[in-house]
Amino acid sequence: ASVSTDQGLVCMGGNNLSENFDQVFLLSWDQVEEDINIEEWPKLPYSMANSAAAIVDNIIYIAGGVADGQLANKFFSLDLAKKGTDQFLWKELQDFPGPARIQPVAVCQNAAEEAHFYLFSGSSFPEHAEHPFINTDGLEYNPKTGSWKQLPMIQPAGEDSFSLHGGSGIPIGAHHILFVGGVNKEIFA
Repeated sequence: ASVSTDQGLVCMGGNNLSENFDQVFLLSWDQVEEDINIEEWPKLPYSMANSAAAIVDNIIYIAGGVADGQLANKFFSLDLAKKGTDQFLWKELQDFPGPARIQPVAVCQNAAEEAHFYLFSGSSFPEHAEHPFINTDGLEYNPKTGSWKQLPMIQPAGEDSFSLHGGSGIPIGAHHILFVGGVNKEIFA
């Protein structure tokens, strides 16, 4: 997962063919040296892959995917205002509700007068299931109350619901989100 900040691009977790990672680092451009700086940041509490992240009011949130090799509803935050102090650590928050979500889409957008963290779609692989479960709904997290709210299925204009699994979300204007990409749930499942 990655998020853009004023300091640069923060990269979190990830995987290769044989393992998942807990590393977090900041990539930034050094204009004098004309080179990329890599700054190590506090590691995630678990190795994580196929997660999604977004930044809300200078706090990075990362959710879902695989944590320590298991499907996870894990949810963490890192307060960028605490950088340079011994409090600059990942905070484990209450797991998000519902099924685990691999490759969900995370985005920050306004809800009334404040910014919220949104988590959409993704997939999970329930035990004893022949095919993956493709989520076609979303969740909304209110950072001020620490509570989650279930959002309806993604079903524009009364059409069949569809998945944003593996796509990207971009906040547009004050209250809209543009989604790009994702997998076709009929082909994926």
